[in-house]
Amino acid sequence: MKKLVLVISLLSAKIAASQTTTFTLSGEVRQINANKNIILEVMDSFESLTTISGNITDYHFENGVLELKKGGKITLRLPLSKVQALQANNYAKILVQGALESDSININAMDYAHIEVTLKCKKLNICSNDYAHLNIKGKSDKVILNSNDFSNADLSGMNAKEIYFESEDYSKLKLNSDYAVEGTSRDFSSVKIFGNPALFKVQSYNFSKINRNNESGNLTNDSLKTKNFTYGEHPFPEKLNSKKRKKYYGWQGVSLGINSVLNENNSFGMVGKYRFFEQNYSNSLNIQLNPYQQNFRIYSNKITLFSGIGVEWRIFRLQKNAILNADTSYFHGYLDTVNAASYKSSALRNFNIHFPFMFEFRFGEKNRFSFISGALVAWMIGSSQKLFLVKNNYEIEMIRKDNFNLNPLQFKLHASIGYRDFHFFSEYSLNGMFLKNKGPNFRLITFGIRSSFDYD
Repeated sequence: MKKLVLVISLLSAKIAASQTTTFTLSGEVRQINANKNIILEVMDSFESLTTISGNITDYHFENGVLELKKGGKITLRLPLSKVQALQANNYAKILVQGALESDSININAMDYAHIEVTLKCKKLNICSNDYAHLNIKGKSDKVILNSNDFSNADLSGMNAKEIYFESEDYSKLKLNSDYAVEGTSRDFSSVKIFGNPALFKVQSYNFSKINRNNESGNLTNDSLKTKNFTYGEHPFPEKLNSKKRKKYYGWQGVSLGINSVLNENNSFGMVGKYRFFEQNYSNSLNIQLNPYQQNFRIYSNKITLFSGIGVEWRIFRLQKNAILNADTSYFHGYLDTVNAASYKSSALRNFNIHFPFMFEFRFGEKNRFSFISGALVAWMIGSSQKLFLVKNNYEIEMIRKDNFNLNPLQFKLHASIGYRDFHFFSEYSLNGMFLKNKGPNFRLITFGIRSSFDYD
């Protein structure tokens, strides 16, 4: 037993020793990348060599770029004056003890990453995405900042002469300048400006907020009632030169499909007293126009929850001589075999507004493949039957407006799969096509294709 305990202890000590390492790198480190839950503490060193110690299982160093791929808590000692870029991804954390000093510094954080740093530079470029958190202090002549997707960038402890920012998708910014601020805030993002910049030009859209100090030092909301406000002249000759992460809109677009009705036995076709409701599927069209989709990213561009608004036209092409009775207590109709007129077409039509609550999953190279699943709520605005017939060489068009006891609210399941902007979709109603006890228990089912609007 003692030998077994001794062997286990030796193996445990060996594993721990293999995970905790200390080594040096030859060559200057100009960029530091941290990935996958790594906690990295960066400290200044008076020596020219870079020393790495801690729990590191995978790294790569080439052309001045040190990439820490896997590991736990790591300490990095190197000359901070040589570092020009920091990047953190996938829950990684970078804590810099000391100050970075360079003409130009780039900071990039995404996917729940966290960076804390003090710096002094002429130009600072920042890109923050996907719930990342930044806390930056120090001084910079010019700051160019792009923030998206619930990220949080706190630069209130930094003295910047010029700031240009773009903020969207629920991100939060705190900026400090006494000279010039220019930027755009969109889609529920929030920006607070500390200091009293002499030149101030910002734009606010889609429920975003921009707050700034007045002369007394109190925060006021300048953008609550206006979308554009300007003080002074345009301070910057250049625009933000950073590549934005692409957004995807898999549901937003135009759809064309075929409406089908399942009878009370959950099968196709009508028999007995509902023979008049037999469909001509080739002309039973479902047309959807979805102009707006609001994304709420859950994990990068891979998993997204979204909602939006769209409109839907349903056309049920019936037998040529099918007549639907209006103003009845129960859905009813018949096939007209008496009228001397020649029927050319008969169709039940309704117009709906629908609201999606769905998840979108992206996969494959550059996220080109997508799968969408979720629910739709459709609200019927109006319905009618359109008859087209010929009598005595006269063509007659008849439109009868009525709700025909149709259910005004439809709760539908939606699923689609696609590549790039083209998708195949299907929808199935969870509740009946007609009001309860006012019509048969028919269910709607739709198949079709969709071409998405990709606004990015």
